[in-house]
Amino acid sequence: MALPFLCAVCNDDVPCALPFMTTHHNSPMTKRAANHGADRIIERYRKLRAWAGGDAPLAMLDIGSAETWIAVGTAAEPSAVASMAIGERKTIQGVFRQGSATELSVETEIAALEEEIMPLASLIPPGALLCSEDSIVFDLARVSGSALAGQMELQRDALEVVFNRWTRTALSGTAAMDVSDESKSLAAGILILREILHHWSVGSITAVHL
Repeated sequence: MALPFLCAVCNDDVPCALPFMTTHHNSPMTKRAANHGADRIIERYRKLRAWAGGDAPLAMLDIGSAETWIAVGTAAEPSAVASMAIGERKTIQGVFRQGSATELSVETEIAALEEEIMPLASLIPPGALLCSEDSIVFDLARVSGSALAGQMELQRDALEVVFNRWTRTALSGTAAMDVSDESKSLAAGILILREILHHWSVGSITAVHL
């Protein structure tokens, strides 16, 4: 089914009827993305594009409290911008809705994340550099042991090890008392990034500080 677009380049008042992934004036946007902070995301993409240089595909990820954004392109301006109705706070609420994580709450939240993440997989070109300025990416790169020799890159395989370790402790009952805000934020980051790296078929995400 075709989703409505609102062209942020033309400032069209009438939503476009183009399919979701069709390039329109080199800047396709969902109506939701056009109406909620796309300018900020585009500006962050421009900064990261200047940092990366060249014309290799770049995908910029921005994880918010209740909404997560992706901007993709090979030039100074993104060729696509989209948002997902997932975020740190929403994931925490889903996983810890009974006070501590349960097998059911984790499985349910993973399914909810997949529903938002999987449809955007076709936006990510093969070989794209996925990067983010989000602090959770830095934190997980350190926790996973991926941050070696100053290389702040979170590898998919390393994150899977962290996920398996977290589920063993969080679902064992012995970690039920560890429900601090920090531990919840880390858990949300693990789940969101794990699903992104898996379903977007990218091997890693690079943490960037500009």
